[in-house]
This record gives sequence, structure tokens and C-alpha cells, in this order.
Amino acid sequence: FSSMYMTQIDDLTTAIAESMAFIKELLSIVCTQASFTLKNIFKNMLLDLRFVSLIPLSSSLIYNNKRLRIYFAPCGIALGHAGRCLPVAERLEKTFDGNIDILFSTYLDGLLFVKKTGFPVKEAPPLSFIENPDGSVNVKLTVKRSGLDILPKFFKQMLHEVKVMCSFSPDVVVSDTRLSSILAAKMLNVPSILLIHQFFIKVPSQSRVRDLVKRFAETMGMGTLSFLWSMASRILVPDFPEPYTIAKDYIRIPRTFEKKVKLIGSIIPKRPEELPPRDELRDKVLENKNSILIFAPISGTLLERTSLAKRLARIFSKIRKREIEVVLSYGSPKSDRLVCKKGNVKIYGWLNNRFEMLKASDIVVSRGGHNTLSECMYYGKPMIIIPTPYHSEHESNARSVEKLGIAKVIKDDELSVRTIEEALDELINDGSTFKKCEKISSDLSSLDPVREVTEEIFNLL
Repeated sequence: FSSMYMTQIDDLTTAIAESMAFIKELLSIVCTQASFTLKNIFKNMLLDLRFVSLIPLSSSLIYNNKRLRIYFAPCGIALGHAGRCLPVAERLEKTFDGNIDILFSTYLDGLLFVKKTGFPVKEAPPLSFIENPDGSVNVKLTVKRSGLDILPKFFKQMLHEVKVMCSFSPDVVVSDTRLSSILAAKMLNVPSILLIHQFFIKVPSQSRVRDLVKRFAETMGMGTLSFLWSMASRILVPDFPEPYTIAKDYIRIPRTFEKKVKLIGSIIPKRPEELPPRDELRDKVLENKNSILIFAPISGTLLERTSLAKRLARIFSKIRKREIEVVLSYGSPKSDRLVCKKGNVKIYGWLNNRFEMLKASDIVVSRGGHNTLSECMYYGKPMIIIPTPYHSEHESNARSVEKLGIAKVIKDDELSVRTIEEALDELINDGSTFKKCEKISSDLSSLDPVREVTEEIFNLL
């Protein structure tokens, strides 16, 4: 007993020492630029406040228009946030037969995605992080390059939103996980809708030594974000009701504003019933009708998507155990062609018929992004999930769908020909997996989250 006790003390001592070293290193990175950065922060804040003081905090700035005007502001990191807003914008255009003005404001990947659809879009100042090739966030490098500049960058983005909203005069603002847009709408007294499935930030833990710092950061972050998110007029959570909720660990709704919140179901651009029959689609896609079609729509940021696509292509090209055909897409709106073909693997930059490929497929390989998992559940597809390293949300999402019995999870550092073959064998040989997928697809078929959002927009007019 004493030996075990002493071992625990030694582990705790080591953990504290390593944690202090990490904090010291992090602080040294910040302090090297603090004197310069703090001056810029206060300078920018003063300039920003001087501009904001000229804006009356009332709706007098927003004029009544004959045509309805809706302003969409999705987060621009990766494609998922813009991907949720676009179906709503398309439904509104169809409902009003074009007699509506829609404007997007986003940045980075989201900007390219929206431009490809033809909707008018304003480029917002970006907020982002630096990542490693595997998709994990490089905290040290992000802090070193951005440091305390994150505050003036956020103010710059918020002021951009204020200026564009003043020019566009929206009737309603729809923000997808963009705090700057919610605050800008609040300042201008414009009703706003927040689409979000992640109420707070979970700090990724790369070792046990940072747990105290992690818990403190999460507690402080949840309290602050909850207060700021609550400034939206309505909060709509694009996730499924129980027992199919994906982001279970992130949907802890604070009591202070739970009356504003509504779970509406995940938003997808194309429903399976809107597409041709599956057999017809498979005839178009497959070279061998008896092959197992594996579809890998890789989500995440561009660096992460391209890196994983290359790794998966190498692995799938070596699989000889089964007759498979693989279609990989790394979601680059700039490239809508076949990038390369290696044996039984085709790699596309962008697929315009993405949902046809999804319906035709037998199994989907994913990073664990919320949108991709939602689409697979709507379409009744078993999944192999390879969560982004130290990405708390992806790991949590993967656990949720694995518990439903419709997915196998592989850790990024264990990704290999052997682990992929084992996951394929388990999914294919277990006949109950496909039955569970079909049941979930049937249970979710009555949901219409796009209608829910449009109705909330009308309620705010």
C-alpha cells in the first residue's frame, strides 16, 4: 500500500513540475511581445470605441425595407458552418421566389465555399489558429504568432460586422458560431439567431499534466461564452434529439437562457429522398458493381484535409482483402476535378455530386466533424471515424456515434492497413450495423431543421 501511495505522490510531483514548466514556457512566449502588443490593444480599443460611440444603440439606423434582408455570418474555419447556413439561404430564396436580399459575411475556407455558390459575400477579417499537419492545434505556435493580438483581431472583426450591417440594413442576422456578429447585431438592436452545437470550449489535453489548467480554462470559458452567446435573440442547436444527439458533451444549456434555446436537428443541404434511387447512383459511380464503395469526404481545415487524404490513399491502395473502390474528397472549393487515380482510389478536390456519392456508398470514412456524422445518420451509412488528434469535439462526437453501434473509431496514430481492414471486417460482417443505420435514418426522416430556422426568422420580423 505504501509503495502504491509513494508512486502516486511521485506521479503528482512530476505532473506539477511538468505543468509549471509548460505554463512558464507559455508565459515567456506571451511576455516577449506583451509590451508591443498591449500598446496596440489599447490603441485599437480606443479607435474602435470611438467609432462605436457614433452608432446609436437603437433600430433607428436600420431602415425598413420592402424586400426582406437576411444577413448570414458563419464561422469561416473549415466548411461546416457555412454548409449549415447555405441550405437556409437557399430555402429563403425559393420561398420568396428571389424577392429577398441575402448577404454572407465570412472568411478563410468559408469564404471560398460561399463564393462557389454564387451568393453575395463580404470577406471578414479572419480569426484562426495554427495547426500541425495532422490537424491538431499547435498551441505554442498560435500563441507565439498571435499572442495577445487576438483581442484587437476580434475587435477588428466585430467592427467589420457593424459597418457591413449598417450598409446592408438587415432585418435578421443569422450567425453560425460567430460571436462578433451576435455582438454587432446586439449593438444595432437587430434581432439575431445563433446556430451552435458547442456552447463552450473544451481545451484539448495532450497529457495529464495540464488537467488543472484545462479545467480552469474550461470553467472560465463556459461562464464567459454562455453570457455572450445569450445576447442572441434565439439560439438554435442543429443536433438530433435523444437518443441520437451527437455533441452530447457540448450541449449543456445554462438555465439562465434555456428558454431561448431549441434543439432542431442537424442541417444538411440535400436529403436522401431528393436524390435518384441508390442502385441507379451506384451504376454511375462503380466500375465493378460488386465492389464495396467507400466514400471519404475529409473535413477540417485545408492542411488537415490534404494530409489525411494522402495517408488514406496510400492505405486503401494496399488493401487486397476485399473488392473495394474508394472515393476521397478533400473539400477544396478551388478544385472541382479528379486530382489523381491510384489503383482503386480516386481523389477529388471537390465533388459537386457529393450527396449522390454519399447515397451510393456502403461505408463512410470521416474525421468526426459534426456535419459529416449528421449526414451519414440521415443517409443510414456505417462509419469509420479517425478523430483529429487532441480535438476534443471530434473525439466526443466519435464516442457518441460509436455507442449507437454504427461506427468504428481508429486513433490517428494507429491508422494503418491493418486497422482499416479490421474496422471494415467488423462493420461488414456484423449484419446488425446496417439495420441500426437504416432505423436511425428512418427515425430522423421526419425532421426538417431548415424549416425550423426559417420559421424562427419569420417570428423575429
